[in-house]
Parts: sequence; C-alpha cells; structure tokens
Amino acid sequence: MNRIEVVSLFFNRIDKTKISPSKAVEEFESLLLEAFLKEGMKPFLEEKSFTQRLYWEQFLTTVAEKLSERDPLKFKEALKAYLK
Repeated sequence: MNRIEVVSLFFNRIDKTKISPSKAVEEFESLLLEAFLKEGMKPFLEEKSFTQRLYWEQFLTTVAEKLSERDPLKFKEALKAYLK
C-alpha cells in the first residue's frame, strides 16, 4: 500500500490526486488542527468584520498546515506502526 487516493479541500480546491500515505496523514492532521484552532478562536472571531474573519481563517489554515509538517499529533508514527 504505497498510494492513497484523496480529495483535497484546502482553500476551496477540489483536486483528486494520488499521494503517499504519509502526505495523506499530514493533510488529515492539518485539517484536524485547523478545526481545533477555528473552534478555539470562535469567541474572538465573533466580533470581527467579515474581511477580518476571512484573514484570520486563512491565517489559521496556514498555521495548521505548518504545524502538521512537524507531526504534533504523531499520526505518521501511528500509520507506520499500523502498516508494519
């Protein structure tokens, strides 16, 4: 099992690509981190204007992507252990 077919939904892109399992795990981790960050920022974002919310949501998406490159939730290790 070297490839996983995935649909990426980041930045409203829908592109179906074949990527490695570790990249799929990284994208999933990024999506999960983004959801955590957005949920935590909800009270802060409620009083912001539409454009400020758009900026902050884009910022949180970028932060989540960069964090997922470091594998903070250790999903890659779990996947490697599962595939062995």
